[in-house]
Amino acid sequence: MKRIRWAEVRQKVIELIRSSPSYRFPTVRSVYYYLGSLGIIPLTEYGYKKLDALTVEMRKNNEIPWGYFTVKRGESGYLGAKYISPENYLGFHIKRLKECWENYEIPIWYRQPVPVEVWIEKKGLLPTIEHWLTELDVKVRSGEGYAAWEFVWQSCEDIKSYLEDRTGDEVWIYYLGDLDPSGIDITRHIKEAVEFFKINLKFERLALNPEQVKKYNLPLWPERMEVIEKLEKDPRRKWYFQKYGRIACELDAFVALAPEHLQKIVVEAVKRHLNPEIKEGRDELNEKAKQKLKEKLEKMKIQFG
Repeated sequence: MKRIRWAEVRQKVIELIRSSPSYRFPTVRSVYYYLGSLGIIPLTEYGYKKLDALTVEMRKNNEIPWGYFTVKRGESGYLGAKYISPENYLGFHIKRLKECWENYEIPIWYRQPVPVEVWIEKKGLLPTIEHWLTELDVKVRSGEGYAAWEFVWQSCEDIKSYLEDRTGDEVWIYYLGDLDPSGIDITRHIKEAVEFFKINLKFERLALNPEQVKKYNLPLWPERMEVIEKLEKDPRRKWYFQKYGRIACELDAFVALAPEHLQKIVVEAVKRHLNPEIKEGRDELNEKAKQKLKEKLEKMKIQFG
């Protein structure tokens, strides 16, 4: 095995993180795939674990910032109490009310016939996909693998709530997941769960698929032994190998090695459902609404002193 030059790895990690926003490399795994593509570290279990340990050490030494990587952890919703005086509390909200007209926005998808959502397998990749879709105002969700039925139910209830201002009743969900036995089966599970709640949902898996792996030179097979062993023990492997061949790749690799191509795939899929004429009408309506809000607030000046 080629000797790893850890001083070079350390320097490259520093360069990547200092020059890239967090959505570019949202997880240590995405950095791992990128460095592996450069031949700086091996795409093996050893390479990943050593890189993970190195990034922890670098954060402790303030070489790279805490909070850069997205982590999947449980936490309560309790924020803790912070005292604010009644005067400051009231002043804060009055200021927000006076300025609220400036931030008023009618959603891009208002009155659009077919709203769209993007669902992904891994929560750690949410910042990247959300960033790509910010200007399109698209909801991105992650079921974190085999999505719980409660997650799907709550998502469907949420979708029902914003169907009220649509001219149609159809919704599209585009899905992004790993290309391996579990990743493909997770797609099946979510599709069936969504269909159970009998909303007019159209479900399509955008990535990963074998053609994308080959086209964009993504890893055809994992080198980490623990991942290979997991694949070989998967009860769905026989069916999967018969249909797709011996190919397995994580979505993280696509995000790390060919982000511009995945972004284009996702954005173009979403834009297919956006009627430009309705969008132009919404922009005009939005400006009129903001002006109306401003005028109403000006008439209320006496109440604010």
